[in-house]
Amino acid sequence: WWNEDEVLEYAKKKFPMHFQDEETQQPPAAPQLVLPDAKAFGQLPRLKRAERKPGARIWKAGELKLHDGSDRSRPLLIAILGEVYDVAPGERFYGVGGGYHGMAGKDASRAMSTGDFSDAGAVPGVHDLDADSIAEVLEWRSFYRDHEEYRFVGFLEGIYFGEDGQPLEAQTALEAAND
Repeated sequence: WWNEDEVLEYAKKKFPMHFQDEETQQPPAAPQLVLPDAKAFGQLPRLKRAERKPGARIWKAGELKLHDGSDRSRPLLIAILGEVYDVAPGERFYGVGGGYHGMAGKDASRAMSTGDFSDAGAVPGVHDLDADSIAEVLEWRSFYRDHEEYRFVGFLEGIYFGEDGQPLEAQTALEAAND
C-alpha cells in the first residue's frame, strides 16, 4: 500500500498540470498548497469496510453525491469503476480544496487516466479509452482495493453494476481485458 506522501508524489508525476499554474507554467503559490488538516476540524465519520462481493451495499448516484466532502457529518466517498470507497483519511486530497476533490461523491474513473477532473471529464465511462489508458484506470482501482486505510463500502448502481450489485457488461469487459 502507499502512504499519502507517495500518492501525492505519484500524482505530481502523473498529473503535473494539477500542480502548476497553467498560464505561467510555474509551481502554484504556497497558499494553494495549504490543504485542510482533518484533525484540526475533527475526523470525518467512517463507514465499515465491506466485502467486495454481491450483497455489499448498492449506492445510487444521488446518494453518493451527498458524500463529496462538503458536509463534514458524512463520510467522504469516491467511486472507481463502480466500486465505492471511503477515503476519509485522504481528506487533504479528496476533500473540499484538495486536488482530487473532483472525484469526491461520484465515479470519476475516466479522470484517473486523462487527468481531467472537471465536471465534464470526471465521469465513469472508460469504454472509448485506449488499452493503456484503461490499464491505468485499472491500476488506480488496484491502489484503492489494496490501500490499508481506504475502505470498500459498496457498489455504485450504473454502468458497471446493476441495482442488485451484479456486474454488468461494461464491468465484465474490463475484467476480461484485465486478465
